[in-house]
Amino acid sequence: MAKFSFLCPVLLLCTASFSSALNYRAVIGILSRDMVEKPMPNKTSVIEAGYVKSLEASGARIVPILINQSKDYYQNILTKINGVLFPGGPDGDLKYDGYVKAGKIVFDMITQMNDKNDYFPLFGVGLGFELLSFLVAKRSWLSTCSATNLPATLNFSEGLDKSRMLGNLDSALKKVMEEKPVTFNYHDMCLVPKNYTRSKLDKYFKVLALSRDSRNETFISVVEGKKYPFYGIMFHPEKVQFNFVVADPINSVPHSLEAIQVAQYFSNFFVDEARKNTHQFPDLAVEDSMLIYNYNPVFTGKYGSGYIDEQIYFF
Repeated sequence: MAKFSFLCPVLLLCTASFSSALNYRAVIGILSRDMVEKPMPNKTSVIEAGYVKSLEASGARIVPILINQSKDYYQNILTKINGVLFPGGPDGDLKYDGYVKAGKIVFDMITQMNDKNDYFPLFGVGLGFELLSFLVAKRSWLSTCSATNLPATLNFSEGLDKSRMLGNLDSALKKVMEEKPVTFNYHDMCLVPKNYTRSKLDKYFKVLALSRDSRNETFISVVEGKKYPFYGIMFHPEKVQFNFVVADPINSVPHSLEAIQVAQYFSNFFVDEARKNTHQFPDLAVEDSMLIYNYNPVFTGKYGSGYIDEQIYFF
């Protein structure tokens, strides 16, 4: 059972919810990635602010996890937070040295935690999905596709009712995902079904949904771990919620109420998974010192800037 003594200095102010096994102060770490955007003085990595906002909107707070750090640095963070997000970015077939190296360290540590019955969820979005599959398969099995700037539907797999991520999906929202292009893809590398099987990723993950690119080729869109609480999606909920940059090529992001509801479903799910982890910071001062509130995002989405994201954190 979780302990929240330092969070409840006045007993009468503590609600009954704090005595449950769930952690209602979930903190999620977002891994930064190598900067391929326009150079910023003394900055080497980035996190797009949409990922931060999306998880905050679902009730979590965020700690940035920086690349090119020691193993002790990652171990220290992971013992205090409740989940990790591998975020997206330009494809490049994972040609991000710092992102991949840090991702492997984090992945291995989280796997060990789960093996010790320390429930710790990991979620990959876009490039983060690609990184997750790379770390499991020990190499890249991606192939080129045409899914940049592409709203798409989801074709769900059989046995969805047994899924952790989609087993409780409302029938009306499920119908929206199946019939309307409400998931936004922004990638030119895909994991296709034949490579998914050849790579033996099918032993580790269960495919929950497929999508089709602009050439009508099928690619894997949603997976979840069979043994571990690890999840991957190729589309970008955070862009649906928070990206309104009009510069080409991002001009087809769906922003309908239905698209927003679909986007929120996935962020809500992940944050709820993180609530199952009861890691804590030793005190509020340490917690405050590590939160992303200590950094300021830069408004990069100004017209004519050339950036495709509204705001970016630079580290």
